[in-house]
Amino acid sequence: MKRQIILLLTILILTCIPAFAEEAPAAGSLPEGLCLAVPAADGETFVRPQEIGGENWLFLPAFADLSALQLRSDAEGLQLTYGEAAVPADNDGTTDLTQLYPEEPADGVYRVGVFWDGGFSYLNLMHSESVTALFLDSADPEKDRKWVEASPDKSHKAKGMLTMMDAEGTLQYRGDLKQIKGRGNSTWREPKKPYQLKLKEAADLMGTGDPAEASVTWLLLTNYSDETLLANRVMFALAADLGLDYTPHCRPVDLYYDGEYRGSYLLSEKTEVGEGRVEVRDLEEAIEKANPDVEDMDELPTAIDVNKLNNEFQYVQGLKAPKDITGGYLLEVDYEDRAREEKSWFSTSDGYYLTVKSPEYAPKTAVEYISQEFQKLENAIDNGGTDPETGKALPEIADITSLAAFFLVEEISYDTDAYVSSCYLYKPEGKSLFYAGPVWDFDAVMGRGDMEIDYRTFFAGNTSIGHRLLQLPQFREEVQRLYEEKFDPLMGYLLEGEETAAADQLRSLTEYRQEMAASERMNSVLWPGIWENEKQSYGSGVADWGNRMKEHNDWLRQEMADWDENTEIPYYFWDVSPEDWYADAFTFVYERKLMNGISEFLFGPEKPITRAMVVTILHRIAGQPRPQEANAYSDVPENVWYTAAVNWASEQGLTAGYPDGTFQPDRKITREEFAVMLYRYEQLTAETGPVSEDALSAFKDKNKIGSWAVEATAWSVENGILNGTGKGLLEPRSNTKRCQAAAMIQRYLTREPADPA
Repeated sequence: MKRQIILLLTILILTCIPAFAEEAPAAGSLPEGLCLAVPAADGETFVRPQEIGGENWLFLPAFADLSALQLRSDAEGLQLTYGEAAVPADNDGTTDLTQLYPEEPADGVYRVGVFWDGGFSYLNLMHSESVTALFLDSADPEKDRKWVEASPDKSHKAKGMLTMMDAEGTLQYRGDLKQIKGRGNSTWREPKKPYQLKLKEAADLMGTGDPAEASVTWLLLTNYSDETLLANRVMFALAADLGLDYTPHCRPVDLYYDGEYRGSYLLSEKTEVGEGRVEVRDLEEAIEKANPDVEDMDELPTAIDVNKLNNEFQYVQGLKAPKDITGGYLLEVDYEDRAREEKSWFSTSDGYYLTVKSPEYAPKTAVEYISQEFQKLENAIDNGGTDPETGKALPEIADITSLAAFFLVEEISYDTDAYVSSCYLYKPEGKSLFYAGPVWDFDAVMGRGDMEIDYRTFFAGNTSIGHRLLQLPQFREEVQRLYEEKFDPLMGYLLEGEETAAADQLRSLTEYRQEMAASERMNSVLWPGIWENEKQSYGSGVADWGNRMKEHNDWLRQEMADWDENTEIPYYFWDVSPEDWYADAFTFVYERKLMNGISEFLFGPEKPITRAMVVTILHRIAGQPRPQEANAYSDVPENVWYTAAVNWASEQGLTAGYPDGTFQPDRKITREEFAVMLYRYEQLTAETGPVSEDALSAFKDKNKIGSWAVEATAWSVENGILNGTGKGLLEPRSNTKRCQAAAMIQRYLTREPADPA
């Protein structure tokens, strides 16, 4: 009798359920314990529904059989419904979703009703295709995903189980994880979190079949800033086919963490020293053997010193160096603030900072050695291809082919970190050569967002390092050769599907798009991402990226065809035109390394200059002498880009702090204040004569000049350093713009010095 009543109620409810509209109604509570069971070798894992935007969603891995879904629930009488049709979904068998949907919905969303004894709700199902599913299951419920992600410094480490099943349902890996933790810098601050995994035993998660590719450490990259989800993967494959050794292997995965779908990720090898990774001598291992009494190197203090070139470096104290410190080294060019957070790093004469990624815990002699070796490379790039100190040409210091391949990948990707961050190079032991690579980090590339770019000009070739490299005939020749022999054919295959023998790992963009379409569709529900307000279809987004790469590659082909040994590549910032009145001044200060851009691509001519910037310019003019005193200002941190300049300027009397003990480095400098600082520097370095205030008589606003600044302002005007702004005005109290500062510096350094009276 009870069964008959339940059946009657079911019929009545189903006949009253309207056919689904395109948008499902708001979510209600689902039956307790509803999930998809995933058998895996000696056990099983689960995929659970989740609420997104007020609706219930269940994201099915690619291998899930829609005609035989293994749904589980604590409820009785579970059924899935659509319109007037229903299929059982209880624990005794499998659920055939194809009975409700003989064909896949156009948008990939299977909208169903969920009926069980005592309740009814709605559920959206989506099904991935072609992509491996990766499951992370926490060993301790108290140290789950949310606990790992709650750590700003990524110090929370959990244990768990890793399961991987390919799109056909074949178990590819199942084993214990001894560590799950966060990774990345800016990417860790994004909503979609990246992770580092450490297996209990080394394994080849790429399935290459090469024992050397087995490793313990693996990364899960988010691609959060990349609407195509392809940039890292494509650029890795391109780099590998160009011949860049140790390029990371990677593969796309749909990630499920503690049963919850987390989106489309890229499973990747980590850039590190080791077999199957960067195969150079493990110098860190040699350091450990040389220091058997040191139990935990992380507990050792660090110290900062300077090498013979007066460049800072940091090392780990209390370590003995092995006899051979020539290698191997893995270095990363990075931002100063990031580098200074690491254990071992060094700065260069051009103001770059490099982290010693391996050996991470490096003794003083090792960091000092590698910093001076790298300086030879920088010197050669800066001085026409030859290090003036040793007389060595660039090919004797660095592997030109790897430099050229690295450049081409950075150039076509329009990687905003090109040559400033995530830029690796390595040096094997017993060799003098540096090698560029492996390539890394292409999350935000090719003019995404608000960037307006002319693709008929250089990008990586318009960065500081890239531009100087392009001035060297031997570098241009290798770039040209590699482009014609490999790069251009590879781009033809990527963009047009034109077959080429050069392609081994690279595939056509069409193939990539087809493989990732279903996975991206699921990912976009959970992570509409930074492109939400300007979202286009996935196919259109990939096609747009391809069109931009094609436009740039077509320009590269034409540009390189005209190269010869006398070619000169012009440099420009996006916001500086040759027609601008300050263009010559910008070139002057930039080429002399007195002023940099506000980024690799922007000079910021209209932005005001700050106190920190001005003392840094004067410090560079003076040759960057080391200050004698320690930092005396409460708002000037140790070891930031302007610390040494501020302390030096204070010692020399060029500027002073404020009564409250601050320096206020970000405070804007007025035109009269800039004149005063230049005048004080002139008095410090040269003999000055009397100054007449007559030079100020031409300006209607001369009375606005502070009494403390009259002499310096008059000197600046008299010497042609400070000009009026038009209409008889000097505007002494207006903020100094960066373009004005560049012009004043150029006029100051190129003027004919007056004979003191």
